[in-house]
Amino acid sequence: MKEKLNSYNRIKKALEHKEADRVPLGFDAHAAGIHKIAYQNLRGYLNLPLKEIKICSIVAQLAELDKDFLAKIDNDIKGVFSDSPSSWELSISEAKDYKIFTDEFGIFWRMPSKNGLYFDMFKHPWQDINNIEEIKNYDFHDPEDEGRFTGFRDDIIWSESNDMANIIHPNTGGIFELSWWLRGFNKFMLDLAGNIKIAQAILNKVLEYKIKYWKKVVDIAGNKLFIIAEGDDLAYQNGLMISPEMYRKLIKPLHKKLFSFIKGYSKSKVYIYYHGCGAIKKLIPDLIETGVDILNPVQLSAKDMKAEELKKDFGDMITFWGGGINTQKTLPFKKPDDIIDETKRNIDNLAPGGGFVFAPEHNVQADVPPENFMAMWQAFKDYGSY
Repeated sequence: MKEKLNSYNRIKKALEHKEADRVPLGFDAHAAGIHKIAYQNLRGYLNLPLKEIKICSIVAQLAELDKDFLAKIDNDIKGVFSDSPSSWELSISEAKDYKIFTDEFGIFWRMPSKNGLYFDMFKHPWQDINNIEEIKNYDFHDPEDEGRFTGFRDDIIWSESNDMANIIHPNTGGIFELSWWLRGFNKFMLDLAGNIKIAQAILNKVLEYKIKYWKKVVDIAGNKLFIIAEGDDLAYQNGLMISPEMYRKLIKPLHKKLFSFIKGYSKSKVYIYYHGCGAIKKLIPDLIETGVDILNPVQLSAKDMKAEELKKDFGDMITFWGGGINTQKTLPFKKPDDIIDETKRNIDNLAPGGGFVFAPEHNVQADVPPENFMAMWQAFKDYGSY
């Protein structure tokens, strides 16, 4: 048996593509979270004190995982989340059977009042703008506002004092994702195809915002910065949203510019954790070229995303953070024995040689029974040692 490592060094080994004492466990990360309902059920199942759940993602209704829970499951990271800017306050209203709010960017979101589980966007602030100067001069809430970073320092200090790795989250979607959130999906796709100047103005405006945000994060974190999370949904489950050629022409240069800035400006070695679910295999080489070190959530159930092939083709170049179990069909609905079998198989395929952090294929949703979560966790404990 290998020497037992602390959580920070266990994660570091994985990112260096080396085998540690065991596979690291990577909950509390982007698309490696738990819906508030499932989390409350888990706390009760584990005899942890029931409490008001703090939300780290209002849209996905994800719980900010408490330190007692992270300790209970032997998690190896602490997620660091931004707060709201001091110039904006969340206000949720009720209208026509929906709960509705407008985020700090002016995007409208709604969730069914009865049995709603998460928010969907339905109105976009730039959907009718066709003037490039109007986009360039649009005023966002200050990305460097001190109000965003109220809890940052404390969480970074806590993770270090407990020998845990930290992962710092963005305050919104990625460059591509936020662009179509602002514009509307259909409108932005048409821009990419036939109104490139507008599309580029939107993308560059978002890039400018993101550079300012991450500059402030680096200034606050100093030499404690370790992993930063970014990401876009670039793929469906059966293929890409845009062609590889379009990605390489319009999005890839901006990813490279952002990730190069973060790594160059950082006072310590920093790893880029990139979220891209779905059938994203064709773009993995491009993401590596932009500076991505970690791919999440490794949706093995999507087209062409076979664990053995991903590990063979890219396992020495990128760390897979996720891919532990199917969260759409297996984790919510299958029996514990099926969950154990699938978890073991995925660990066997992705863990050898390091470069793997265990998490499910996406967030744990509200309908996952605590018994199923714990079956997955027990399989991870039983089969995740090197």
